[in-house]
Amino acid sequence: MLPEPSLLAIYALGLWDGFFASLGVTALLAATPALVGRENLMQAGAITMLTVRLGSVISPMVGGLLLATGNVAWNYGLAAAGTFITTLTLLRLPLLPPPPQPREHPLKSLMAAIRFLFSNPLIGGIALLGGLLTMASAVRVLYPALAGCGR
Repeated sequence: MLPEPSLLAIYALGLWDGFFASLGVTALLAATPALVGRENLMQAGAITMLTVRLGSVISPMVGGLLLATGNVAWNYGLAAAGTFITTLTLLRLPLLPPPPQPREHPLKSLMAAIRFLFSNPLIGGIALLGGLLTMASAVRVLYPALAGCGR
């Protein structure tokens, strides 16, 4: 932990969290049909939304209980441990090789995607809005620290 609060660290961690959260959600949604089959896609989507909604309700409660019994460091430590355990479970998923396609340099592919976003206002706007929402919701990583300041 830093000796003093740092706005730069908050922004950096918010960017980090938002970037990797958006990658993870995109990968999960892309892999869902291969994992559950197209016939179960609607049910898998419903279960996914249920777990997200339950998590958004239960997480603050658990965080509050941890703050009441421990401190901010415990809260962040348990969140990091939970993330690590989740990552370990994801490693057990079957490999999903991409369909055969011509090899392209990753930066060229990234530039093609950015050009597509700028050339298609609807998709670009949705992507921008999704990115902004992800960044704005990243402030949740500060809840334990903000609660700790009130003591």
